Amino acid sequence: MKGSLIARVEAVPGVAQVEGQILRNGVYLLGRNGEALGAVNLPGSATNYHSGHAINGLPGLVVLAGRAPANADEVAIDPKAAAEGDTGSATRSPS
Repeated sequence: MKGSLIARVEAVPGVAQVEGQILRNGVYLLGRNGEALGAVNLPGSATNYHSGHAINGLPGLVVLAGRAPANADEVAIDPKAAAEGDTGSATRSPS
């Protein structure tokens, strides 16, 4: 986006890669039965997929199986939720 913070940071000499990130806590993947899937005892969170590295140079988000989301209507889910299957929708807790 022209004029965006990302574009401004990309223009700084020496910057190798810039990725925007959106993170929201309190998000849980629900099965068709309305029950939470995956690691439900942990704080649920959702983030956009990006290929950027972690600040220490290690890989950031890693796809363990399948492929990374490529469209706005696609998501990647944790292995436990994938194993439980029968996904229906995502929701977030009230703010």
